Amino acid sequence: MPRGFDVFVLFLSWVLLQSLSGNFMVWLNSESSASATLPPAVSEPAVQKPDSTILSPEDRTRVHPVVTLMERGFESPHILLVAFISVVIAAPMAEEFLCRFALQRWLARFGGLVSVVVTALVFAAAHGGTHETDISVDLLYSGLLGLMWVNLLFPFLGMGYLRWRHHVGWRDFGLADFRADRDIFVPLGLILLIAPALMVLQSLLFDIFPPHIQTDPIPIFVLGLVLSIVAHKTERILPCVMLHAFFNLFSFVSVVLVVLLH
Repeated sequence: MPRGFDVFVLFLSWVLLQSLSGNFMVWLNSESSASATLPPAVSEPAVQKPDSTILSPEDRTRVHPVVTLMERGFESPHILLVAFISVVIAAPMAEEFLCRFALQRWLARFGGLVSVVVTALVFAAAHGGTHETDISVDLLYSGLLGLMWVNLLFPFLGMGYLRWRHHVGWRDFGLADFRADRDIFVPLGLILLIAPALMVLQSLLFDIFPPHIQTDPIPIFVLGLVLSIVAHKTERILPCVMLHAFFNLFSFVSVVLVVLLH
């Protein structure tokens, strides 16, 4: 099982890889023309809508950059595809491996309640902070593309590291003995119950607090608690990945519907 040193190495590696991938993509974007670096549809003037009325500049400091990118570059299928893979597939894989497998299993030695609450707090804190509003669509797309590849590859790199360090197998990762009812339908049912409530909570917080206050960590903490409880009860990572993916899919579809109906 992961030790404290392993958790530190995994989180540090993930942060460094994210930073390196983002800086590399920004450098690549600055060195090459937009048409050579990005798909043609991304660079079309019609895609960039800085004066869009869906989100004000103040609102953009509070929402995730992916939401801003989808709003401003909605006409580009490349942007929607990369956003979908990043949000619905890559992010749940990497974040559940780090939080629910590595961190929570290490914290379990301090008790189930401590491991659940602390992991949820770390999960929420990782989604906090304000965001830049004057970044171009090209740079947002480049950064998201780099982040997508990091999150897709990192769980496999982390698994390889833990297999090398502690001879951890598939059963230890909670990936063996797949059952559709436990690993897919239960997470789907949970999301159908909690996702609408979390969306309403986020909307209320968005209206109550001023723009300079970031409200995302509050509903994300609640989601983190649910994910951590599922991990604690099942001792499996796959239901957590699926539950996280279903929630992000719900959010992704909500953003698409808002833009379409605007």
